[in-house]
Amino acid sequence: MKKLIVFIMLVSGTFQASFPQNSSCRNITAVSQVVIMTEEEKVNHLIDYIRHLSGSVFIRNGKEYSPEKAADHLLSKWKKHKKKVKTAQGFVERLATYSKTDEPYMIRFSDGHMEKCGDLLSLELQRIEI
Repeated sequence: MKKLIVFIMLVSGTFQASFPQNSSCRNITAVSQVVIMTEEEKVNHLIDYIRHLSGSVFIRNGKEYSPEKAADHLLSKWKKHKKKVKTAQGFVERLATYSKTDEPYMIRFSDGHMEKCGDLLSLELQRIEI
């Protein structure tokens, strides 16, 4: 039985695996790169995420809006308040969850189920921060 020894190196944020010369796997290299987003990039990603929820309806103060209109609304709130709200988490909690009337922003998906916008964006933020 042959033993396969794999060497893994971390070089400048990438993972590389190298295999011994006599291995049948010697031409395989695994590379993974970690991308670190700024808080501004995270917020822009979240707004873009809303913009591309095709088939869904954004509900604000009882009125229905397209995902594009919803994203434009959230972007305008972000531009107005980003000096006070410094993080993507703050954006979700303070700007993308409730209207001025304290009603939660809701999203109705094409299959009919509804979710709070803040909950949806919190999940997406967790996903991109991993």
